[in-house]
Amino acid sequence: MDEVAYIEYFNAIAGIFPIILAIAIITYIYISIAAMALAKKTGTKHGWLAWIPFANFYLYSKMAGMHWWPIFLLVGMFIPNLDIFALVAFTIFNFIWFWKILDKVNKPGWWVLFNIVPGFGWLIFLILLGVATWSEDERPFQFKTPQEATAITPKNLQQKRTRQLPPKISSPRLDRIKKLKGSLK
Repeated sequence: MDEVAYIEYFNAIAGIFPIILAIAIITYIYISIAAMALAKKTGTKHGWLAWIPFANFYLYSKMAGMHWWPIFLLVGMFIPNLDIFALVAFTIFNFIWFWKILDKVNKPGWWVLFNIVPGFGWLIFLILLGVATWSEDERPFQFKTPQEATAITPKNLQQKRTRQLPPKISSPRLDRIKKLKGSLK
């Protein structure tokens, strides 16, 4: 390659670099805003950590309800012959964290697998992350006891989900069970 080819190559890279940098900054801002909103939606404290590089991974682990120690795998990326294994392991943990976060907000966890689709898979995941972050919860109310589930009427199903518990139901069988539970204590 002669000197002119090097200059043309450098100019092509220099022309594309600002575009790539702008896309990276916009993506980082979008993910940080989404992570803050997801932290609020999942009830995780310190949502502002989404803006701090590497601390945002700690926030993801806490939103997923998992341990934070896989963040130390990032150190392994600076060790020769260990770097690719550390990167793959950390990426797997990151996928697991986001899978569990999506499950917590009642969205399909497999959406995170769009990141491995070549091309614009990451863009599809970012769109779905926004859907998970800013959409209403559409899954039915999950009940803790069968008595709560039997108190549902068609009128309740048509109304928007409320936080009020259904009225207590009493029956002879339930009274006997409560007496048995009380006698076991």
